[in-house]
Amino acid sequence: MKNSYYNGDVCLMIKCMIFLSFCSVIIRSEFFSSVFLFISFFCLGAISFTKAPSAEKINFKILFYLCLPFFIVVLGLFFSDSIFKALEFVLRVTPLFLIPYLFIKSKQSIIIESYKLIFKYFPFLSLGVFYSYAIIGFVYKIRGYGDYLYYSNFSEIVDIHPTYLGLIINFSVWFVIKRKSLYNNIIYYLFLLSFLPLLIMVSSKTSILVYSILLSFTIISSLKNIFFKGLAIIIISCSFLFLVNNFLIDRFLDKKVSEQETLEQHQIVKSLYENDLSARAQLWKSNIESLKGFQILYGNGTQSTNKERNLNYKKNNLTKAYEESYNAHNQFVETLYSYGLVGLILFLSHCIFVFKLTFIYKPLSSNSVIYFCLMLYFMTESILYRTIGIVLYAFIITYIYISSQNKENELL
Repeated sequence: MKNSYYNGDVCLMIKCMIFLSFCSVIIRSEFFSSVFLFISFFCLGAISFTKAPSAEKINFKILFYLCLPFFIVVLGLFFSDSIFKALEFVLRVTPLFLIPYLFIKSKQSIIIESYKLIFKYFPFLSLGVFYSYAIIGFVYKIRGYGDYLYYSNFSEIVDIHPTYLGLIINFSVWFVIKRKSLYNNIIYYLFLLSFLPLLIMVSSKTSILVYSILLSFTIISSLKNIFFKGLAIIIISCSFLFLVNNFLIDRFLDKKVSEQETLEQHQIVKSLYENDLSARAQLWKSNIESLKGFQILYGNGTQSTNKERNLNYKKNNLTKAYEESYNAHNQFVETLYSYGLVGLILFLSHCIFVFKLTFIYKPLSSNSVIYFCLMLYFMTESILYRTIGIVLYAFIITYIYISSQNKENELL
């Protein structure tokens, strides 16, 4: 009888709240998305506690591992030199605790249906919203305001950082893959390809790579013959290189190349190394070197001042990073910088725990692939630094856990 409280109206309300909470990631401005998210969580929490206070038994050990990123931030409060900024950040990362807790506490069949709702409709919503912005960018471009269909200019219209914009698009791609059974093959692959022009506009190298991985996974997993699997990998790899060479060349070089100028492959690789990989390595090194003494154990604390690492940016000739006070652009380095070795070890144990959950029923599933892709994003961006990344990550790790406990309902 304990689940009898979940009547039709309550179930519908919970599913709507979860769907709208996830959709907050495409609302312009982090402030408004945070407000919208808070209202959704408040309503969902009120339903969960007043309607069925014991709908599901919670394994607090599992919950602790899932919510470790949140507890690490809370732990960092004790070492922060800016307590008000730290408290604001703790509030911002509460989805890392609230989403797993509320979703696990609620009736699992309703939560699974809510995820199915997200998987089914969010890709259409994201396509509609981002292509609408693309139309605005096209109008700006033909009127001579600049190329608003490329990288940071397009990001400026959407009001979402390019990496996070690419993250949202790739999650939409993953959702389509999860609901492949809803479409015939032609519509399914056309749907997947419809996200590619958006990724070209975003021009995030990591996002293009992740898209290639997701596309490779769905094509290869649908093929039975090993020869065709290998052929598919070769074709997708060549297509990826063609895409990079023809549409993303400006993002690999330190200057814009005219159409008449040709570059040897080794020149492109050298420029990529010097202006991207090497620069990022210097960025990470600057963050790590800023830890002095016992700070290597506990870090600088949650949202502490960046004076020391900014000085290292200047010392290592990272002018833009110094002027704009960059974060580490790497989730693992950012965790080490803010929370020390203790925080990094805890965070790595969380990642290993979640990754292991993806292999419970299959040696390789779409859950394994998407979490691996998240690790790639972690290598190039401090994803859990902004509200969008926090919400997306919390939703996905919670889904991975719930699906690992519900084999018959899992959309593998």
